[in-house]
Amino acid sequence: MSIEKKLWKIQNGDFVFSYSEEDLKNANVVETEPGLYHVLKDNSSKSIRIISASGSNIRVEADGERYDIIIKNEFQQMLEALGFNNTQVAQVKEIKAPMPGLVLQISVTEAATVSPGDKLIILEAMKMENSILAPAEAKVKKIHVTTGMSVEKGQLLIEFE
Repeated sequence: MSIEKKLWKIQNGDFVFSYSEEDLKNANVVETEPGLYHVLKDNSSKSIRIISASGSNIRVEADGERYDIIIKNEFQQMLEALGFNNTQVAQVKEIKAPMPGLVLQISVTEAATVSPGDKLIILEAMKMENSILAPAEAKVKKIHVTTGMSVEKGQLLIEFE
């Protein structure tokens, strides 16, 4: 039996690096005061201050330099692999079908507010149920499909305000 490892991607501009849960557990991180952390990893010590955080977008200060970083969890990495522009996730205006399939369930209604990771639609493709999840907090403007409808790859499913 294989043990599935979670992998987090961290992006600062064009520079992207990955951390596994094991990497994060092996780092020595101590919060010295609210929003200020002392990090010791691989014989390197840093003081990191969190300036602001909104969803997966975080602005930090380390060694007098400020960095805008984006942390991508497995769900966000999957969205990116399906062609969603995840670096601009807060600006998502629509969800399109990532593959052809059959709409089995619609879990939201028009005018509903959704949060990242909320189930929107279950799409059956190749005898597998695929949950289409909300990539960001948004308000549903229009649902373009109905339960039982067949959809093609790239077909508009949901529009957000």
